[in-house]
Parts: sequence; C-alpha cells; structure tokens
Amino acid sequence: MSSQDQQQNQAQQVEHNRMWLNNFVQGRQLGNITYNDEENLQEQTWTATVQLNGTNIGTGQAGSKKGARENAAREGLAFLQSQHGN
Repeated sequence: MSSQDQQQNQAQQVEHNRMWLNNFVQGRQLGNITYNDEENLQEQTWTATVQLNGTNIGTGQAGSKKGARENAAREGLAFLQSQHGN
C-alpha cells in the first residue's frame, strides 16, 4: 500500500468519529450531542468541544473545524465507552 493510500485510509477513519459517537449515543438513548468551536487565528488552529446534554465529554484540536470536531468526537466516544461499555 502506498503512503498516499495509507493517508487516505487514515483520513477516512478520522472522518467517522462523529458518526460513531452519534451512533453510540443514539443507540443507548443517552441524549443530545452538541459541538462548540473556537478558531485561533494566530496559531491557525481550531478547538472543538463536544457535549452530551450540556456536559463536556471531549475536546479536540486541528487545522480545520471539521478535524477538530472529529478529534473531539474520538475523545468523547472513548470517554462514553469507558462509562457505558462498548
């Protein structure tokens, strides 16, 4: 597999974190997910916080808002899995 193929696979995996978090929350009827986004123009980064029913469950940073949300969703999913099981 070429390095370009590996990068595409990694990008596709990252893009599914929000979907996996959403499916986890909906499947267990845990509540509502919201995201808060903040851009740092000096550092050219985004920070996203994901909340479940108003409680922070994950934070992520990236060079784009979408990437920051995906990273926050990954952290939020890991947190919920530790609390509620896989």
